[in-house]
Amino acid sequence: MVSIKFVLTNLLGASLFSHLAVAHMELKYPYPRGSVWSPYYSKNNPDFDVPSPLDETRSYPCQGKPKGPSQASFAAGEEIPVELVGPNTHMGGHCQFAVSYNGETFVVIKDIMRDCMTVTGNHIPVKLPEELDEGEAIFAWSWINAQANREYYMNCVDITITKGTKGGVVTGPQLLVANLPGYETVEEFYYPWLSDGQALFDSRPIVSISKTA
Repeated sequence: MVSIKFVLTNLLGASLFSHLAVAHMELKYPYPRGSVWSPYYSKNNPDFDVPSPLDETRSYPCQGKPKGPSQASFAAGEEIPVELVGPNTHMGGHCQFAVSYNGETFVVIKDIMRDCMTVTGNHIPVKLPEELDEGEAIFAWSWINAQANREYYMNCVDITITKGTKGGVVTGPQLLVANLPGYETVEEFYYPWLSDGQALFDSRPIVSISKTA
């Protein structure tokens, strides 16, 4: 007799295969909100469309997903071993990695211009600021694809910061949002001579976040 556990395991495996077959790219680790890779979300309404770009049903920020339980703990100043997964890198593009406390203001802590995933690969170390305060925070990945439809991808991860700086202030460029209604468009830039929107990145305002702000 086939066990229920065997059936469920195979159904999950088939779902993951289908999920990857039609997907773009997504954060695999740390686990973003709704992720099928998360031990929590895989059992609590997993969203198989997490790899999809933002649109009218997946709004900025964080695909419109509400805050969830913490998916990982990191010390302030620690390096996160980010892993991205998916079948279509769209010839690379710009990746921004950012942090936030309130889910509204995101400070960029690492940029990868043009070559995200194509040159860097899917494993990217991202160092957290030492100025992060202890407690709850949001880690975010965004991606402007180099080729194909003009899209904007964003995954958000609820994390816990340990060994932080009490009252610390994190300052840096504000997360650039593009290719969405009301925002600037970054045209395709898969050839070196095509404009890649660098001026938009250079003109990002500098913002600060803190637990008390």
